[in-house]
Amino acid sequence: MRRLAVVGAVVLAAGCSGHRHAGSNAAVVRIEGVRVGDAIPVEGSYSYVRVEQGGHKVVQVRLRGPNESATIRLDPGSYRLVSFQRTCGGNCNLLDAPGDFCHRDISLEPRDVVEATVTIDFSVGCRISF
Repeated sequence: MRRLAVVGAVVLAAGCSGHRHAGSNAAVVRIEGVRVGDAIPVEGSYSYVRVEQGGHKVVQVRLRGPNESATIRLDPGSYRLVSFQRTCGGNCNLLDAPGDFCHRDISLEPRDVVEATVTIDFSVGCRISF
């Protein structure tokens, strides 16, 4: 599994993009999107990760930067990580409906640091690994 190479830059770039209470016991989830395969949307696409708890959205972030990364701080607990794509409809000012979904459940303990990789292959879908 590829590891995040520029964790400090990711934390700075993500800023406040993913906080939920984020107290002193907060867990950190570092997410990296990796595109594989030859199939790509002609107009482009954006990758997103949503964190859910009990069927409700906690936080949603767009993966950004050259490594398509994000860092999310969460309270300890059980969550579902959901990845999806929004392809550009003609240009990226107009996005198509979310598609290419995949998800994984995750349980976080106080001060956990978890690295998740979202592998995106537009010909077969995506998968999330820890």
